[in-house]
Amino acid sequence: MSAQVVMSVSHIPREVSKATPALMLDKHDRLRRNFVSNLENPAFVQNQRQLLDKARSLESTAAKRKRDLAERVTAMNSTITLQDDFTDNLDSTYLASISFGTPAQVNLLVVDSKLISVRRSLALTIMQPAPETCGPLPSRQSRLVKLVTIPVNPRLQTCPANPLKILTAGTGEAMGILVQDTVVLGPFTLQRDFGVATSPDTADDDSPSVGILPFGTSAVGSTGLPTPFEQLLEADLIPEPYFSLYLTRGLDITSQSEGLLPGSQICLGCVVTPPAGLSLGGQQVTVPVTTFAFWEVQLDSFTLNGKTIDDTSSFAVIDSGTTLVYVPTSTAAALAAALGGQLQSGSIIVPTSAITPSTKIGVTFGNVTFTFESQDIVLDHSDSSEASYILSIAAEDLRDTNGNLFALLGDTFLKNVVSTFSYSTNGVPAVSFAQLVNSSSASSPSATASAASVASVLSTTVPALPSPLTTAA
Repeated sequence: MSAQVVMSVSHIPREVSKATPALMLDKHDRLRRNFVSNLENPAFVQNQRQLLDKARSLESTAAKRKRDLAERVTAMNSTITLQDDFTDNLDSTYLASISFGTPAQVNLLVVDSKLISVRRSLALTIMQPAPETCGPLPSRQSRLVKLVTIPVNPRLQTCPANPLKILTAGTGEAMGILVQDTVVLGPFTLQRDFGVATSPDTADDDSPSVGILPFGTSAVGSTGLPTPFEQLLEADLIPEPYFSLYLTRGLDITSQSEGLLPGSQICLGCVVTPPAGLSLGGQQVTVPVTTFAFWEVQLDSFTLNGKTIDDTSSFAVIDSGTTLVYVPTSTAAALAAALGGQLQSGSIIVPTSAITPSTKIGVTFGNVTFTFESQDIVLDHSDSSEASYILSIAAEDLRDTNGNLFALLGDTFLKNVVSTFSYSTNGVPAVSFAQLVNSSSASSPSATASAASVASVLSTTVPALPSPLTTAA
């Protein structure tokens, strides 16, 4: 293992040092409670079904007008470039530049496929707007709520009479208000409501981001508002009912230990095309979402060098806003044992000899296995002796809206694949993966794929299923 892969013991990622297990569990439980509460609201359920119906209609229309839609995607240039917040040799988060307000002011936000909350916010000085600029909010938005969509530049005019609570990723909560103004996302200009923190969460002041750009589903929100992508879908502004992600690996593109690195992309209504030097490997699969709350799918197992590790099956939530990978304790114990290591206080500790450049840990979906690069697996040395590693896979017993344990697959996994999140594939929400490989390692035409072929996989590999907007009885 190259020495550059391993960080100093003092350089634990912000995600690990700031978020305690208790805080992570508390935040996730809030999302679960939001989902259960939303299902008790007939109007919300109806809106969600209309959203999925709209996605199915768009999928059907797209199948009939592929050429026109391809031209439309090219003309719109709906691929948004992201920045990799590379900190202490770790890809910490991936950020999008988003404009807010009139006049437009640009902020960096974390692209997050799980949450729809504010991650942190700058200290804000709230301006007192003229009464006519601050319209009344619906009664459901006037109460205190736990989650909002995205934050805003401090100079925007707001409505101080309508407070809400904002869930953050640092200390927990910050007080805020709900406002409405112009948001520019790539080629799209939207008028939408979003949250502004009036009391900042300062736990993450070293982060360049001011909040979250949500690509999770609105089903776990408490404002009842669609996410920006859902708003684009409902307004017929995108040609396909999905978005896709390509995330860079900082160690591949810089010799520096930190910086904001270019190259990552999110494509709205299209599939990302990898940059020169990378191709989409022959391994591709699309799997249906189990319940339309998180981007949650069935994970068959973890593997080690092509062999299945027993007792590692679970559900998995795909989360671009999480740096590492978190798995149920039973899965973590099985992984540790397979590598000749042990589980200590939630961390997987293995001998340094267990992880070499040829070591391949993988995850299997739909009988197709996707592997991690070995440099993504190692987080740090476990102590000053440097005889063992802490892995970037840790134990955390998180439960979904049905009470099932699940693995949380963050950027440690996602930078090894192109991932596509669809609101309708054969009529149901689904997630697809295509393995990223170095172009020089693709030995035959069958070992490479294009964005078009991934789009084809999206339309052929998922069976039609009942609506997943339900919870277990």
